[in-house]
Amino acid sequence: MFAINEVFKGIHSDDTIELCFLGGITGEYTVQIANMQYPKLDEKGIYFVKSLPSQYANPLYGWKQGHFLIETDPHGSKEYILTADRQLVTGIRMQEEPPLGLSTGVAIGVKTTDRLQMEKSWTAEEFRQNLRSVLKDMK
Repeated sequence: MFAINEVFKGIHSDDTIELCFLGGITGEYTVQIANMQYPKLDEKGIYFVKSLPSQYANPLYGWKQGHFLIETDPHGSKEYILTADRQLVTGIRMQEEPPLGLSTGVAIGVKTTDRLQMEKSWTAEEFRQNLRSVLKDMK
C-alpha cells in the first residue's frame, strides 16, 4: 500500500493506493522478474503510474523511468530527488521528438548528474514545482 500526498495528473480521491508488481513470495518459493526494481518498504518517492484499472507486470511508466526516489541529505535536512538508479535529478524538459536509440533507464527529458555533484541536484520540492509547471504548459 502506498500513501498518496499529491496527484500531479489524473484523479484519485483516496489517500492510499495499492500497486501490484509481477513476482512475489509464496511459501518457500520466490519469483523475481529480471531488471524489475520494486519499491522498498517505507520508501519515499514520486511514482508515475500507467493506469489504475489495468494490470501490468510493472504499473510504473517505463518500469524504472516512472520511479523516482526522495532521500534526505545525511548532512542536512533537504530532500533530494533521484532516479530509480540513484542518479541525482538536475532538470526536466519536454522534448518534441523522442531521442533515437536504446533507453538509458531514465525518462526522456530528465537531466541527471552523479552523486558527487549534489549541489547541482534539485530538491524534491523543486522537482515537484517544475513538474507542475511542465504539466501546466502541456494543457
